[in-house]
Amino acid sequence: MTHTLHGLVIRETAVKEQDKFLTVLTAELGKISVYCHGARSVKSRHIAAAQLFCYNEFVITSRGDTYTLKEAVLQDNFYALRNSFERLALAQYVVEVLGEMTSECEDCGALLRLALNTLYALSYTDKPEAIIKAAFELRAISEEGFMPDLGVCAGCGEMAEVMYLDVMNGHLICGGCAEEVDPAAMAARGTNFILLNVGPDVLEGMRYVLRAPLGRLFSFSMNEHDLADFTVVCERYFVNHMERSFKTLEFYNSLR
Repeated sequence: MTHTLHGLVIRETAVKEQDKFLTVLTAELGKISVYCHGARSVKSRHIAAAQLFCYNEFVITSRGDTYTLKEAVLQDNFYALRNSFERLALAQYVVEVLGEMTSECEDCGALLRLALNTLYALSYTDKPEAIIKAAFELRAISEEGFMPDLGVCAGCGEMAEVMYLDVMNGHLICGGCAEEVDPAAMAARGTNFILLNVGPDVLEGMRYVLRAPLGRLFSFSMNEHDLADFTVVCERYFVNHMERSFKTLEFYNSLR
């Protein structure tokens, strides 16, 4: 069977002397592994398209669970990422996350669009990396079914001057209700209880990320203090619900 579809290369693996396996994120087929004969050869017509971060129109053939590249037309390679070591490292984190979140035969349209918008922002805009990274993390984990409830306090149903994000349960708790929580009792029940303070501007930024069209996802700004808090909250929330960290995340953070 022959398929024509668009996809983003999120991993490349060398095999044999001149071949590659490409891990490709597609909207229709989810995450698939595509065998590319001779793609490492300088004479290969696929050499430009068979690279990490390339967004291509693919023509692939399938036989059972095996996909083989027939044609690839490059749409964008986000080459400007290579101009910044930090942005390249952040892009590598983005695609590692996508590889962990996705699988074959699932609808990955939303995550693919999120990935493309994120790589575009890193490549072609001067948006701060901190905004791009945090917004990607919060939107991605929400697409996975862990969207936080950022309406009112889960305890009393009110908003207060001091609000916290209950990271484990994904909802807000006001300062008054937080004082009634016994962390020792929660720990005894095996609950990973983490409260992170979220100021008004941080909370508004998180709400914006959850409701914004993907094309406008990074179209907001914060002062330096609030942005620092925003990045901490989004990363902690993301890592907690992924239940793992990432080597690319650790490497990116080591550069800052």
